Amino acid sequence: MAYDAKEFTEDRRDNPYLSYFEMQSVLAKSLHVYQSGHVGRTPKKITIHKNTEFKEEEIEAALDSFNEGTEVELVQIVQSTDWTGLRYTSGKSAQYGNPAEKPKPYNYPVERGTYVPVSSSEALAWSQGSVVGVQLQNPRYNICKEGALKPTPSPLLLRRFSGDGGWHETVSGILALTKMDWNNNTLYKKLPATMVYSGRFAEIIQQNPELVDQVFDFRCFM
Repeated sequence: MAYDAKEFTEDRRDNPYLSYFEMQSVLAKSLHVYQSGHVGRTPKKITIHKNTEFKEEEIEAALDSFNEGTEVELVQIVQSTDWTGLRYTSGKSAQYGNPAEKPKPYNYPVERGTYVPVSSSEALAWSQGSVVGVQLQNPRYNICKEGALKPTPSPLLLRRFSGDGGWHETVSGILALTKMDWNNNTLYKKLPATMVYSGRFAEIIQQNPELVDQVFDFRCFM
């Protein structure tokens, strides 16, 4: 999706929130760009990611920017949390006179893509962790690219301010966006591209104000 650079020229380190009209302006222009490339169709669903909470004005503006046929999902993604997840073996059931075996810690961390709802609007999601299917000698082997540096990956904390349904689709979308950067040879990054490159985009525009009146494809900033 392409974005109008003008909306990102203001430095918001002291105020990371948008007013009702600022949020609506950003989304209206983004919708216009989307419809220009999709024969005027409106998206069935739009998801907006932020690293800060959504204020009431931002929520109202986002909902008012689309018709009833578009689901609007607003998700805050918190990178640093105090949560830790451990992976255990299932253990063996008692049989033939042998006692049951208690679960014990596994040799690899939690699988990437694991998520745990912690409330009606919050969930923990592991964008880092064990991956199978990529080891050339044996695809069944677990691979954890962070293993040498941080053997116990921490989860992302997701807070949903708008949107319906469970967490599976939301987490799947975030996982896909962590693999969107083709400028490195890693399996994935911890944060989705929506979080990493929106900040880079803003920095580039602030340093190059002559670009503010142009529209750019998001991929140009990867």
